Amino acid sequence: MLVQEDKIIGTGSFVENNITRVYVAPEHQGKGYGTRLVKELEKVIGKRYATVCLEASLPAAHLYETLGYRTVRHERCTVEHDIPFVWEVMEKRLSGTKACGATQDCKESVHPEAGYQYKKAGLEDIDELVPTRITVLRAANRLSAEVDMSQVEQESRAYYEKALADGTHTAYLVYDGERFIGAGGVSIYQVMPTYHNPSGKKAYIMNMYTAPEYRRKGIAMKTLDLLVKEAQERGISQISLEATEAGRPLYEKYGFVKMEDEMELR
Repeated sequence: MLVQEDKIIGTGSFVENNITRVYVAPEHQGKGYGTRLVKELEKVIGKRYATVCLEASLPAAHLYETLGYRTVRHERCTVEHDIPFVWEVMEKRLSGTKACGATQDCKESVHPEAGYQYKKAGLEDIDELVPTRITVLRAANRLSAEVDMSQVEQESRAYYEKALADGTHTAYLVYDGERFIGAGGVSIYQVMPTYHNPSGKKAYIMNMYTAPEYRRKGIAMKTLDLLVKEAQERGISQISLEATEAGRPLYEKYGFVKMEDEMELR
């Protein structure tokens, strides 16, 4: 991020070799800060990959062209009131990089880690999902194994049975061969429509888990990306989550920011 006089004026984030977000506050645009953010992201990505990818709006595409990016394809979708939205998928070959991973192009956004399988869960996977949910809750609330979680376990099973069936919850399970090593879920829910969210649909990321010996291998980031894309494909732009201290750097790296306006009655 870029900071001026203790105020954040710009941010950038990436997933593997994909730049996912570059933002500069309107009053600071046109001063080269966006270019600086992109170059800093390229330095980090270049330590592992020979290619960097991004998606750009048509007005922003010219900026990226001046930085050496080329359009590999156009994407298009229709938003509200049948208005077409078009954007560019662009890539750049990084020279002089010490790539330790396989070169990755922009045909797909993010590829699974080699040897790991990311499976969208179905009703047949509830016996994997429920224990994982209990494990996550014990860790998040610092509960010992002696604390009774039988009611939560029962209610969690009932929730999965209903939500997986009606599509209001999507979960991913991660495997290394036959071994279960991680999971994550996103719940879709409805609130009253607002000016900024006319559909009233929201998504909530939950139940993120990676087995301790598999952490810091990009598994959680990949799982998070699958869940975010699941929500976005349903036309949902408001995606939230609760973060533990251990998980906060992951979410900030992806582009999540702390909310200041919400309140809760306890």
